Amino acid sequence: MMARAALVTLALAGCAGPDAPAPARTVPPGCDAAASRVEWSGYTKQPKLTSVRLYRGAAVTADPGTPVLEEPYVSAITGPTAPADWLARLATSLAAETGDEIHTEPAVLEDGVRWGSSGVLDDPSIEETLHYEGVQAVSAAFTVHCAPPVQGALTAWTTFSYGGVTCGQLEPPADELGRLARSYCPRTPVPGPPSPAIEAGVD
Repeated sequence: MMARAALVTLALAGCAGPDAPAPARTVPPGCDAAASRVEWSGYTKQPKLTSVRLYRGAAVTADPGTPVLEEPYVSAITGPTAPADWLARLATSLAAETGDEIHTEPAVLEDGVRWGSSGVLDDPSIEETLHYEGVQAVSAAFTVHCAPPVQGALTAWTTFSYGGVTCGQLEPPADELGRLARSYCPRTPVPGPPSPAIEAGVD
């Protein structure tokens, strides 16, 4: 399962002075994201589902399921018009800055991987299960110190996770992606009132 999501804030880059050149909208000739100094700020992590499939009954290994969410995660640079190789070069820079492994390639499950649902079936009348895939999405603002400087934001991901949700389980999954996926269950158990013995504190 994925690591617990966190919010990390790096030291903000210094404020530009009144005489600082305006940021470039297009990467100027000779500006190399790998060779130039890059400053980062506002680094955040957030779990994001990329695929959720619904299964009914127990035969989930052969059943392709019904897609209820298909949103492939696409890494990108926003702000300037940058060369294609900047995506990987900025990811390398951000990885060096944060210590995280930063990915920009498509986040997909390998062909042939199958997994069963997890959880306890508290309500046998609710037979639906979900299989989900998702990433720990990251984003950060950057300034590449060229002449003029180039500013923008990078979106990428650090970890890819997948798992199963038993819709008939009373307790939500422990991991964040599982809890997000559970919202796609057609129905979930309704918590009932505690028994009189529990309310009275009787063992």
